[in-house]
Amino acid sequence: MNKVLSFFACELRLFFTALTFLTRFYIKCSNKIEEIQDSVKYYPLVGLFIGFIGISLITGLTLITPLPNLFSAFLYVFWLYYITKALHWDGLADLTDACGVNKSKFYEVLKDSHIGAFGVLSLIFGIFAQILLLYTYLENTSFSTSYDHFFKTSLTLAFMPFWGRFCAILLAFISKSGFCAKPNSQSLGELCVNGVNKTNLYPTLLLAALLLFNTASSTMMFVLCLGTSLTLIKLSKISRDNKVFNGDFLGTSIICGETVYLFSLIFNQ
Repeated sequence: MNKVLSFFACELRLFFTALTFLTRFYIKCSNKIEEIQDSVKYYPLVGLFIGFIGISLITGLTLITPLPNLFSAFLYVFWLYYITKALHWDGLADLTDACGVNKSKFYEVLKDSHIGAFGVLSLIFGIFAQILLLYTYLENTSFSTSYDHFFKTSLTLAFMPFWGRFCAILLAFISKSGFCAKPNSQSLGELCVNGVNKTNLYPTLLLAALLLFNTASSTMMFVLCLGTSLTLIKLSKISRDNKVFNGDFLGTSIICGETVYLFSLIFNQ
């Protein structure tokens, strides 16, 4: 019994470590490199957690006063942007800036803290795309008074940040398999690559499959898997071509994964 309690206490601590690392939530926990690495497996669950909080907040506001679907879409995207400190959007901006210059300057621009024209455009188009896609879904979906329908709709929307972070650990696993460049030393990329393995990837993959089978149509699953595969292949190629892999690639995979998921929702009507 003590071993079981100790196991759950350890896993809960790892979840809190991931939550503190990825969001504005702060729970005092260990800063040991080993625990930060081991917490990588909980990134998707952190996404699901903040997704449910965002949906709950919007639902609560809707009960007080009806909200236009466009405003609800904006609030949800803004919530994810705010609660994660725009960490992943920063990675997207850095990577798109680096992709806009000569290969010889790729790493220099990637590590530059200043944002360029390509980075600004990627943020504008990325945020606009997420709001527009989410708005399109909300326009064709009603929050029924039925508990089952309401829960399924909420789960569908909360799954968006889950899928984005699932894409990140998939990319880290791909990198570990040698399909990306070797991670930069002491970078977030290295931490994630060292922290992900088959043992902790398969349970997350199983959870993703169960959630999708409960909420997604076969057409949506096909579009989602195809879009995700193309995204990861493209990021892997950029990494190999420029011999760089760091946290910016992971951040980009999260944003792209979320956007692909929202796009696939169009086929789930």
